[in-house]
Amino acid sequence: MLNTDLNPAEIQKRLVCWFDRHARKLPWRSGAARRDPYRVWVSEIMLQQTQVATVIPYYRRWLRLFPNVTALAGAKPAAVLKAWEGLGYYSRARNLHAAAREVVRRHGGRVPATRDGLLALPGIGRYTAGAILSIAFGQPEPLVDGNVARVLARLFGIRQNVKSGTGQARLWKLASLLVPPKRPGAFNESLMELGATLCKPQNPRCDSCPVRQLCVALRRRAVDRLPNTGKRPQSRLVRQRALLIWRGGRVLIRQRKAGGLLGDFWEFPDTVPAGVRCSSGRRIATVRHGVMNDRLVVDAFVCRWQGGTPKGQGRGARWRWARPSDLRRLPFIGAHRKIIAANVSGFASGRGQ
Repeated sequence: MLNTDLNPAEIQKRLVCWFDRHARKLPWRSGAARRDPYRVWVSEIMLQQTQVATVIPYYRRWLRLFPNVTALAGAKPAAVLKAWEGLGYYSRARNLHAAAREVVRRHGGRVPATRDGLLALPGIGRYTAGAILSIAFGQPEPLVDGNVARVLARLFGIRQNVKSGTGQARLWKLASLLVPPKRPGAFNESLMELGATLCKPQNPRCDSCPVRQLCVALRRRAVDRLPNTGKRPQSRLVRQRALLIWRGGRVLIRQRKAGGLLGDFWEFPDTVPAGVRCSSGRRIATVRHGVMNDRLVVDAFVCRWQGGTPKGQGRGARWRWARPSDLRRLPFIGAHRKIIAANVSGFASGRGQ
């Protein structure tokens, strides 16, 4: 139930009016993009657990490469992964690609305008379906993401863990009761925009909030205690190494098997492959990279090939002696992409050092 002290119509009016005046100018909100279901879909997938400033250049480049569903459906997996390289959570790109193929195959290239049709596509859950239906199609469908959960938890004084089953159920019920039949997309975007710009996790700007007079958490001086997100898992430090084994002007790389978190991506081996002989390595770089709750520290060593051919597939789908230009073209796992960037002069000369 909604808090009886709060007026849904008043919340809707205040938030939409504020959004109309203060919404950030973003590429997926301009012109025809605002009502294009494909562009709304791409932006919402990219924005999952990723900052807006990071997404903007990826979004623009993606649309140059894949301007519509048909173009994306016809792209090669390697091209899709390369376009997503560095954005993280790569299952998003794989699912987006697979879903585009489904849209072309089953829906004639038109993004479904129904909840069931969207939820049947790979990678589209309740939130993404709600965003596409409300923003692109003007349907009064709710949505709840991290920003919306924080806004609703503070506005209504929800003390339950917002990540728990009961907490999620309550948030979705509130979102469903609040979303208006008129301009549902603008209202949903206003909730997300408020969480992203004012109702932040730390140092929220309550003095500028359009619904501050209605906020239960502000009235109870509990803003800094909400939302309740439960105990945060501890991160762990993981030490790894990468071997850059050079044979003339080429370096040995392997492609990871399809599936899993980083399937199909390329990497340098972490041990000398069976069947290969090489000189002992000299460390040329140390890079740091975050993956989920892991903090990776990767030491890169340059080695010289002395003979032999890699045997067996190990973790990779295949081995390859790559030219420096290949390293810029192929999708690499994040830490190893940083190794390439840290050793630009060596790769440019084909010496790796």
